[in-house]
Amino acid sequence: MSSNAEQLLFGPWTPAKAWVWGIFFGDGNAYTDVSNGNYRFSICGSLSTVTRCGDLLGIGHTLHLNGVSDRCYEIYLYNKQLVDRIHAEYGIRGPKSHDLQWPAIPAAFERDFLRGLWDSDGSVTIGERRYLGDLGNDSPAASFSSACRTFAIAVQDGLVRNLEISPNAIVESVKEERGKRFTQYGFSYCGRKAMCVTDWLYGDIPDNLVNEDRLQKYREQCALRDQLASALCPCGAKPSKQGLCGACWYTQRGRTTGSGTLCGFPGCSNSVLAKGLCCGCYTRGIRGGVAESQFIENWTKDKKSRQLAERAAKEEARAEARTLRAKTRKS
Repeated sequence: MSSNAEQLLFGPWTPAKAWVWGIFFGDGNAYTDVSNGNYRFSICGSLSTVTRCGDLLGIGHTLHLNGVSDRCYEIYLYNKQLVDRIHAEYGIRGPKSHDLQWPAIPAAFERDFLRGLWDSDGSVTIGERRYLGDLGNDSPAASFSSACRTFAIAVQDGLVRNLEISPNAIVESVKEERGKRFTQYGFSYCGRKAMCVTDWLYGDIPDNLVNEDRLQKYREQCALRDQLASALCPCGAKPSKQGLCGACWYTQRGRTTGSGTLCGFPGCSNSVLAKGLCCGCYTRGIRGGVAESQFIENWTKDKKSRQLAERAAKEEARAEARTLRAKTRKS
């Protein structure tokens, strides 16, 4: 067995080990063909990814195109001992993608493992966004997909556990590749939530433990965020949607601002569309270090208190109106 591969894959946990295992869980294989005695360990991906994995594993000299596309490369190593140990310790056999299980990774290295998964089966993009909470017409996006539904759920659970964000729906889709149809399960984030994820995955990391394409897209997302951070709505307010504040966005479309209720936070004039507050104040509350569940709970309590006070005030006004009508009839 390659001494570098053995030391990296089965030695003490390090950021490099966690990242390579993430790449392997996404685009790797440990194949056994008993009929001809082939025991093959391989990793596929972009040129930058497989080159860096090969350098870390000491098998970069086997780099070649894998036949899927002219941008997909592969490194591989034939070694029975390595493949058998992967089977024994990680339960990964043959076409693993439909039967993946979350490995026992120390919490300190989950970020590197998740980045490896994102570098292989995830995406970092800039797309169009059309509803409240947007950073503008162009908005950061991040997504992940897997052929194993339980593993896709486990990946999102890892993000929720580390970032305290709310989980998005796991979406099922059918795709076709090289004449074969298969089902994928994935989830995606947009806007500020996507930036929260990509900041954590790609911010301040070693240059040799990342997919260069993902890192470049993350830098473009950061540039977009910096550009929009200094932008203002034509009315002078802070924009919350497609470069406009909530009131101007609705006015431009000939609509009133939501239900007519404004966000209850001091100094905020954006309209309330969900959960009793505007998206900007909701996001600031999360970024302020308050867990999302606790933030929503506190806001819900405050909202109920305001609703009770408003209801009491309305009842008092109705009682006064009834009293006034009664006096008018008597006179």
